[in-house]
Amino acid sequence: MADEMYARSLSFSSNMTNVSFRHDERTPKDEGKIKNYGNHIQWEKTARNEVLIKNRVRQIYHEKFDDAVAEYNAKQKRNDRKIKSMYSYAIKHKGKGGLTPYKEFIVQVGSNTDHLDPDPEKDEQLQKQVLKDYLKSFQEKYPQLPVGHASIHVDEDNKGTHLHMVVVPVAKGYKRGVSVRPSFSKAVGTETPDKYKAFCEDNRALLLKALQKDWTPKATRKRVGTHDYIPP
Repeated sequence: MADEMYARSLSFSSNMTNVSFRHDERTPKDEGKIKNYGNHIQWEKTARNEVLIKNRVRQIYHEKFDDAVAEYNAKQKRNDRKIKSMYSYAIKHKGKGGLTPYKEFIVQVGSNTDHLDPDPEKDEQLQKQVLKDYLKSFQEKYPQLPVGHASIHVDEDNKGTHLHMVVVPVAKGYKRGVSVRPSFSKAVGTETPDKYKAFCEDNRALLLKALQKDWTPKATRKRVGTHDYIPP
């Protein structure tokens, strides 16, 4: 019974739908202005959401890809082969050659019924701190996946406190074409389903460490459902 008391499920999953930065960074003023699918947003709680990293995806593209694009363009004799913007190019050619403009992950400890503290306010703050510490450890471990957006939501019905994290994959070492490209599989080395599964498991381990740091060192992982990766 004691072991069950400190067991929590650890969710790290990829968002398979289109990313909406406006939806992720919503404020109470957005009520009625953005789509609320299924009316799941509890707008009276939206002010308690936290935007940790405001959308800086395009800035990351400039920082990480502009030099490589300029080097590539300098070698092109035909203007139609030059790349004006790696961001626009990646959006247009998404999926071709492994190009991934950006990728969103949703991270959560437990469910909406799994509390870390009986006091709702303390529980929410504790959940937020765990996710913030997880985000910090992710940034330290995966510098090739700079975070372009991160927000914590507490205002969704039937969902617990969770983190939305959008990363821009930076893959290096290409011998032909642009030497640095946005490719998630190459940046992380997840070319196969087993390698992707290992990446997800590693992130659940990071989440568990944050939970043990901020909640209790006795925290353990509760295994629920499956985390099998199905290629899109």
